[in-house]
Amino acid sequence: MKNQNLRLSIFLGLLICVFVPTHTVAKPLEGNVIFIRGGIVIELEERLKTSNEPDALSPSPSLVMREASEPAEEIFPAWIDDQRALATYDWTSQTSYHVTFRWTDGSLLEMDTTAPLKPLPYRIRTVELEEPLSLLANLQNPAKPTTVAFSTDGAQLAVGTNAGHVAIINSLTGDRIWKTRISEGYAKHAAFSPDGKRFYIGEQSPDGFIYAYDLSTTKPTLLWKYRMADDIDTSIPQNPDDVYAWVQYPGPYRISTTEEGDLLVAGNHSWTKDGVGLKKAKLYRFDGETGTLKWKWPPDQSLPMTISWFDYSRDVKTVATLSYIRGGGDTGDFRSGTLHVIDGETGETAWEYTFDPLKPYFEEVTFWRGVSVSPDGRFINVTADDGRAFIFNTVPPPAETKPVWETNLTTPLEVSDIPIIATNGTIDATNDFALFVTGTTFIPYH
Repeated sequence: MKNQNLRLSIFLGLLICVFVPTHTVAKPLEGNVIFIRGGIVIELEERLKTSNEPDALSPSPSLVMREASEPAEEIFPAWIDDQRALATYDWTSQTSYHVTFRWTDGSLLEMDTTAPLKPLPYRIRTVELEEPLSLLANLQNPAKPTTVAFSTDGAQLAVGTNAGHVAIINSLTGDRIWKTRISEGYAKHAAFSPDGKRFYIGEQSPDGFIYAYDLSTTKPTLLWKYRMADDIDTSIPQNPDDVYAWVQYPGPYRISTTEEGDLLVAGNHSWTKDGVGLKKAKLYRFDGETGTLKWKWPPDQSLPMTISWFDYSRDVKTVATLSYIRGGGDTGDFRSGTLHVIDGETGETAWEYTFDPLKPYFEEVTFWRGVSVSPDGRFINVTADDGRAFIFNTVPPPAETKPVWETNLTTPLEVSDIPIIATNGTIDATNDFALFVTGTTFIPYH
């Protein structure tokens, strides 16, 4: 009986120990909330012991955003360093928020703030590139970064150099995830697949390879590669040792991944042979995972001009590209200064439009990028180097191919009888708007 009472007393004692509540006062934290594009940054005055590694004993911090008259939303930020955390959040400008940031030790930052009219530019991190990219491997001719690309979620940053080195870096921590050297060529353009599991890099070199790497394995492995020189030729520069010899090799001018995971590539090759300037170009669509070529345009020959840029609708049924050649030359069945609209499923030309030169200032039509397609594929926007801007309606297909709108966006203005023009090659599109960005002024030279 005594033993039973003793066991009961011990059991009740344990219950009392377990169920007695503890009252811990949250330690206040001081800091700021900064609204950036696509999210917010929490800046703390105190350094905390932080980690982004998943750990059941050390869960992520909690961030609760409450908008007036709206339910609270809990999100889980990632640490930039011991005093800063970054969270993805779709905030509304000029809106008041109650922000609660709670760390795992009970520390609490609580404040009311108002989102600005526009997001603030914010430096996440400065990454020294010498070590991850071996920039000083050749002291007589140090390598230079030539291309950058972010993964869709912004977690990975790829950087390539003119010596063929490529590194993938953690955007938040600055740590190098992976490094390789694709060749001694020029790393020209790069892209990630939408899910971040594949990485594509193209080189400007005698071969003009496109490489696809699998990032889902412990060590990234090569999935496939494609040699563009088989389509647009290879060449030997007049002076192979010249620092700019790479410009005479074939290479990708743009690499882009679709939402389905396919890969679109524009390959250009411009070189001189026996004193004659030559150009060849090709547009490709690959299966991003297998490297299977779905189509290439033109299908039976190379384009004897430069592809300045391309863009496409979200469903990739409409692909638009621009082509030109300076100073004339034999272009065969193609015409310089042309917008080509391509069926993205078959690779066949749907329709074309050739622009007339803006005389007396220009004798030919050229482009710098200057093409965008609305996500729904209904509109194509174009800017020419002469300063004109155009919009084409693609749905229904035009019975008479011509722009539905055009304007003299940055065409020449004469100042003291000298024509002045401005750049306008950076453009974009939504389903409702055509976006044109104008830049610096200069005197036309062609």
